[in-house]
Amino acid sequence: MQPLLLNRGKSKSYDALIIPGGRFTELLSINEKALSIVKEFAEVGKPIAITCHSQLMLISAGLLKGKKCFAFPSLKPIIEFAGGNWWARQVENPLGIDITACVMDGNILTTIGWPTRAEYLEILL
Repeated sequence: MQPLLLNRGKSKSYDALIIPGGRFTELLSINEKALSIVKEFAEVGKPIAITCHSQLMLISAGLLKGKKCFAFPSLKPIIEFAGGNWWARQVENPLGIDITACVMDGNILTTIGWPTRAEYLEILL
């Protein structure tokens, strides 16, 4: 599998867009080329898989309105401000949420990170 680079490649060459987590997505969320790629995948209905802080890409691309989205609790106000519905499976632990969960809404798959890899890959594949 070849990575989709910002300076080349189109959605027609790929089955899905996976944006890994990390704080670098704060920078990508203001990059017009990166946002145009996310929007292109959304327009053609291909899966967009998001983890960690990459939900910021969906927010900046204007794709969260009315969508369920799982993210770290610190992103809940931003998701809701963008019109999204922060989703989490409640459990008894210090964080109060199941960090192994993920949610698919339409073609958008969101999760908080590596603890969800099994469910995330099962849904994506």
